[in-house]
Amino acid sequence: MSPMTLGLMVGAGSSSRLVARLGVSRVVAVGLTGLAMMLALTALWGPDTGALVLIAWFLGLALFMGWVMAPATDAVVGAVPPAKSGVASATNTVARMVSGALGVAIIGSLISSLYSDDVEGKLGGLPSQAQAAAEDSVGAAHAVAAQLPPRAGSALLDVAGGAFTDAMGVGMIVAAALAAIAAVIAARFLADGERSTARRSVTVSTTVDRPREAVFDYLDDLAGHEAFTDHFLVDWSLVSEDSVGVGAAARMRAKGAGRHPWLEITVVESVRPERTVEHGRGGKDMRRRTRGTYRLEEAPGDATKVFFTNAFEPVGLAERLQAPLARAYLRKQNARALHRLKAILEGDAAQAPRERVAASPTDM
Repeated sequence: MSPMTLGLMVGAGSSSRLVARLGVSRVVAVGLTGLAMMLALTALWGPDTGALVLIAWFLGLALFMGWVMAPATDAVVGAVPPAKSGVASATNTVARMVSGALGVAIIGSLISSLYSDDVEGKLGGLPSQAQAAAEDSVGAAHAVAAQLPPRAGSALLDVAGGAFTDAMGVGMIVAAALAAIAAVIAARFLADGERSTARRSVTVSTTVDRPREAVFDYLDDLAGHEAFTDHFLVDWSLVSEDSVGVGAAARMRAKGAGRHPWLEITVVESVRPERTVEHGRGGKDMRRRTRGTYRLEEAPGDATKVFFTNAFEPVGLAERLQAPLARAYLRKQNARALHRLKAILEGDAAQAPRERVAASPTDM
């Protein structure tokens, strides 16, 4: 069994247990970091590097690759509905093959170019045709050396071996840098269940000069939410028979949300007078998941401290890259919503409640 095969088996086999303890993004990031370290170690190699060192290197390289490939594949397939898992798997395979071939071509071209530049001018004692061949690749240099007298062949192998080792060291350092960049991207943007959602959550708060029970009763009725959120959520309609408590559901449109602006939220938890929790879905095919939590705490003077946490899970690489902008946007809009809620509950005439959400036409 080759070191690469053994390393991949051990890495892929142990990755599931690591994911269960640490999460996908951390395991993939650690795997890419280890991969970068192994690639960087090649800068220490020399023409006389022993076989045992190479075996250990290939074993470690494959182990870290196993920590990357298996969890990343699971993350890709798990990011789409079950009906589209085959498409996701095929896309992942094609992307891995194309990117692998592209990486080999780029790093291989860099190593070849550096090798040729290094040996150029150092092989003047060879015939022009043999010199050109030896400068083209280290394999050709070995073929030329086999046809030369022992002393000349040994000198050629020393020059070619040193030049190729140096060139490969530089190429592997470049590959290590790319792997390290990928580790940072994976740690920041790769979906990771609850840990990822926590990183993509926004919490805002305000203090309302009303008793906690009164604030809860207002928030527990989904029909009143349009009154303080219609600066960015419009065209509300109820899609449930009851607008109060667990099971209450509504549909609305997000302003400026592009081609897929519609959202649906459903109340999944209602604990009077402590909190209400809403689960939402939206985007293309309603694949984007959100969770909104209103948490109420008593404040001095019979007032209420209202916290709203909006957690969301981006779908696809583009949304993950835009996650920081989405967090900033949601923070601004949610803060304004709580400001309007405060004005409504404290009776500010300028922020008087608008008409309550109507039932969906299909439910009438």
